[in-house]
Amino acid sequence: MRSKDLGHIQGIAKQFPKETSLDLFKKMCAARFFELNAKKAYEEKHVSIPIYLSLGQEPVSAALAV
Repeated sequence: MRSKDLGHIQGIAKQFPKETSLDLFKKMCAARFFELNAKKAYEEKHVSIPIYLSLGQEPVSAALAV
């Protein structure tokens, strides 16, 4: 069974400037917004090709974009 704090690093937010944290949050929100709208477009048949969503993985792409 997985630990409830698996992957949690105590105090990591304090290791980055507030601007960096805000930039990460903005990128995560943009990724989530895009994916939810891509899902909606697929469900409404505006997009006919298969799509792969990575909902819940926004921190990964946001961190790589910084």
